[in-house]
Amino acid sequence: MNRDPSSFMGQRGARLGARFWYCFTPMLSHYQQPQMFLRFGDDIPRVNLMYRTPLIQGPDSHYYLDLRAIRVGNARLRINRSVFQLREDGLGGTYINSGSRDTWLIDVAYREFGRELRHTMAPRYPKMKAFRQGGSLCFTQSKGVRTVFPVVKFHFANGAEFVIKQEAYVKDFGSAGLCSLIMPSDKSTVLGARQQVNHRIIYDIANSELQFERTDCSRRN
Repeated sequence: MNRDPSSFMGQRGARLGARFWYCFTPMLSHYQQPQMFLRFGDDIPRVNLMYRTPLIQGPDSHYYLDLRAIRVGNARLRINRSVFQLREDGLGGTYINSGSRDTWLIDVAYREFGRELRHTMAPRYPKMKAFRQGGSLCFTQSKGVRTVFPVVKFHFANGAEFVIKQEAYVKDFGSAGLCSLIMPSDKSTVLGARQQVNHRIIYDIANSELQFERTDCSRRN
């Protein structure tokens, strides 16, 4: 579904109005890719979604976006927006990818994300301890205590706000702990499929625009 000439949209996109739409349903298993409802061209409902942000042409086939800031709860991460931009050498940048299961943050942004998440959780749950499991930031949990994580928001150009709630980025592994599904990357920042769950998303390639809003994707709409 990317921009590659050999992809489905590369071969048939012009006949379909260079537009496609999908809506990921919640996962039944940690190891699954979310299922999606998919539409093309004139089959896409004529609706004006809440948010619109430009699609940026990048050096490869990905759909790049202009990410301006990230919030964890009410705290805006102390990151220069240039961290999320494409560099002159073609590396870096931020793109949305339905083929990537998880979300990835470029290293410098991930360090701030992890710092703020620990800072937010510590006063709420004094007995909770943070630890690393592979590439994930994880937290211990106490039996009988319901743990509430802050909402994460990606702020894109044109005021477009992509909301990632706890169920989309924290996985409960029982006694092994609660782990973030937002991972560190040394290459690019990627908005992955599991964090796109319950968002109606339209790629309007002809107009270089991404539209999205939160919805219940378990309902065919």
